[in-house]
Amino acid sequence: MREPPPASPGPPLGTDAHLRVLLSRLPVVFWTTDRELRLTSHYGSGLAVHGIQPGQFVGKTLLERFGTEDRSHPVIAAQTRALAGESVSFECELRDRSYSAQVEPLRDASGAVSGAIGVAVDVTELRRATEGLRESEAKFRALAETMPVGICIAKGPRLLYVNPESERITGYGREELLRMDAMEIVAPEAREETLQRALARQRGEDVASRYELEIVRKDGQRRWTEVAATRVQFGGESCSLATSVDITERRRAAAERARMEAQLHQARKLESLGIFAGGLAHDFNNLLAAILGNARLALDDLPEDSPARVPVANLERAARRATELTAQMLAFSGQGRFAASPVDLSAVAEESAALLETVLSRKAALRLDLAEALPRLSGDPSQLRQVVMNLLKNASDALGGKAGEILVRTARGSVARGSLGPGWLGETAIEGPIIALEVTDTGAGMDAETRERLFDPFFTTKRGGRGLGLAVVLGIVRRHHGAIAVESAPGRGTTVRVFLPAGGAEPPRPPTRRRAAAKR
Repeated sequence: MREPPPASPGPPLGTDAHLRVLLSRLPVVFWTTDRELRLTSHYGSGLAVHGIQPGQFVGKTLLERFGTEDRSHPVIAAQTRALAGESVSFECELRDRSYSAQVEPLRDASGAVSGAIGVAVDVTELRRATEGLRESEAKFRALAETMPVGICIAKGPRLLYVNPESERITGYGREELLRMDAMEIVAPEAREETLQRALARQRGEDVASRYELEIVRKDGQRRWTEVAATRVQFGGESCSLATSVDITERRRAAAERARMEAQLHQARKLESLGIFAGGLAHDFNNLLAAILGNARLALDDLPEDSPARVPVANLERAARRATELTAQMLAFSGQGRFAASPVDLSAVAEESAALLETVLSRKAALRLDLAEALPRLSGDPSQLRQVVMNLLKNASDALGGKAGEILVRTARGSVARGSLGPGWLGETAIEGPIIALEVTDTGAGMDAETRERLFDPFFTTKRGGRGLGLAVVLGIVRRHHGAIAVESAPGRGTTVRVFLPAGGAEPPRPPTRRRAAAKR
């Protein structure tokens, strides 16, 4: 087997005159490590300050690089946290030099952390420059003009200095920024707080020095920045010096990570509930089979005029009703019987509405908007009928006996993979042609807490309810590889949407009067 090539000390630094000036004033050190804290690259002009050559420590661990076994060393501790998936910012002192560093995890194609990358900027001169800004403004300006962060100096709301990175972040030119009120860049809802914080800082009061701030760019786009601010003397006046970094993408990544974690938590919760419900239903079914069998044997043995026939017959009826509950629990767990055949969802919706017409609230106006010529989907007609009936019954109950409307709609469409957003439950990988079922009511609606628990087995807001209706709906939808979502708010009614994968197209059926008609 061929030996792997030796680790590279890193890409060569440029020789451009501007780059040389930058590196002479702002020494930077870059490094990467593998999961064992072994350096795989190590370069940057900042090494020269300590007499180190690029790549000199490649192949050695950070413990060997710093000659210590102490894992609390700031660089080693930060690297360890990055290997755990964190983004770490820190400051440290090395040989009388001050550094501001950032360490990020490196990920392979599968998303797993394979190492870490770090960059350290020698901020010694910057600190000295800001502390003696009046005497060393030229040095500060040389550093600030080349810093990869936005830097500005303000007196009250008026900007006195901005660097090129501030122009890039805000979208405004330098002259525009120096003419305008700084608060015009800040998101309107944060302007007053930001201004008062800046004025308090300039008065020498103790206020937050690091915070996140939403700004509005010249093109109207909103971006999030991370701001670090301090009080300085500039031109003989007390001012604010602030640095800013655009963290919009970082926040988006964090929000997406939180969304994925919430979806994973919901999926695990549903999976555990499904396992519980399925196991309970199977055990209960075994008991019911024994009860039904013995009840039937007793009825066969009892004379027709025996007074014991009535309680035994009642026992048999009650046990059969109990089997319906176990069937619902099995449907939620995805373990129920499944007889697939081509199904016209519009026909199923119409039939279900007709069956329930007499039991829905008398004050409910039932309206059907059922698409013609829907592609057939492969499913169990009885289970899909149960989905429609349970949603209709829930919509009727949501009206609470008051006058209102229930709308049942079917339609065809298509979804792209991953396009179903937060709140969709079931088969999140659904894509391609779909058939949609939508049931909307004008009832009381639900708050966020109720929506979160809506599909949990045995959760109900109705007195005497069993809390299995929507749990069964979710189980059937999952069994059909579909997805379901609920939109609701107190006082605004509820809409339940179900997406099911479509099969082949069907020829259009002649329109019938009930498709556009309203019931009741």
